Amino acid sequence: MIGARRVLEIGTLGGYSTSWLALGVGESGKVITCEFEPLHARVARGNLERARLGDRVEIKLGASQATLDSLITKRTEAFDLIFIDADKRNNVIYLQRALELSHPGTVLVSDNVVRGGAILDDSGQLGSQEADV
Repeated sequence: MIGARRVLEIGTLGGYSTSWLALGVGESGKVITCEFEPLHARVARGNLERARLGDRVEIKLGASQATLDSLITKRTEAFDLIFIDADKRNNVIYLQRALELSHPGTVLVSDNVVRGGAILDDSGQLGSQEADV
């Protein structure tokens, strides 16, 4: 959509979306992905290696907020696309950090923002429609 070459993903899990992002950036691009769970990071790394995309992806293990803060402190080059797909309670924090790691024209994508027909409220609770889904 924008020819992104630098992508930040917050939430790796098994690396499915990471693989698509890595394909999208091409051979000269880079994906940095944040994952809290060591098991998920190992599974993702294996999947990326089998797909021959491992050289395009750097998995940062640890709490995403700390990883993002570190990238900001190090004045990491801005990202062209940022995909937020991690624990929903911290979406506001992730969005704030994403804005600091972006440049004019960066595309920000947040997965599962609307759930059960409602947007998460400040308490992190889903709207009453969630029970009907």
